[in-house]
Amino acid sequence: MSDTLLFIVSRSLLFILFFSLALFVFIIAHRLISEHREAVFQARYLRIELDVLQAISTGEIGPAIEVALKFRSQPKVLTQVLIDFLEIISGRGREILKTIFGHALREKCLKDLHSRFVVRRLQATRLAGLFSAPPEKALLVDLLKDKPIIRLAAVHAMVQSADRESLALVFQAFEQESCPRIHTYTNIIFGAGEKVEPLIKEYLKKSLPVEKLSLLIELAGVIPLPSLYPDLREYAGHPEKEVRIKVAKALGRF
Repeated sequence: MSDTLLFIVSRSLLFILFFSLALFVFIIAHRLISEHREAVFQARYLRIELDVLQAISTGEIGPAIEVALKFRSQPKVLTQVLIDFLEIISGRGREILKTIFGHALREKCLKDLHSRFVVRRLQATRLAGLFSAPPEKALLVDLLKDKPIIRLAAVHAMVQSADRESLALVFQAFEQESCPRIHTYTNIIFGAGEKVEPLIKEYLKKSLPVEKLSLLIELAGVIPLPSLYPDLREYAGHPEKEVRIKVAKALGRF
């Protein structure tokens, strides 16, 4: 019995030893591979960064397209370069960056917006917002019905590209959406600020449910949009107490 126990213990210790050794080797190998990948990424990043910078300095579309075609096979690195440049470049330079995106990454971005993988949809949503390509705006509105993390990214993206076209899509979705999710749309409307003034004015004249009407009135006061004072005054005698309260608060803020 003792020999059997000794055999089991020795085998167990041997297994633990080999397992620990294998784990140690795996950790070292994983670290080396990660460092190698990072080095490769940085080398590619610097090469792409230089070409993108040269394209921006020319201010011409031609060099931008050449950069896009040259590096479209490296979407991960190119994406990071474009995002980093977008944070510090303005004016004509942004158009150059958007041109590179359009010719190198737009197709993949559109595809990933429909991916079954959340991480891909999330990254594509952020890219679509940053580069504000018109066809993606309607798709971003669809993503406002996605998982919470995707909805949050879509809201942020819509606020970043808050032009008349994208905001009109948001208001249309707001009008059609069921009550539980309408606050997702109000976050975009509030984030867009004074740009929504003509759209709120337009939608105040529609036959909206009380909750939606109250939200628009409240947003007009919180943003604030004092130019809508006459429009809100018309609801001061609304039969619903909730609406009258929102009107009073909004006018008070004005």
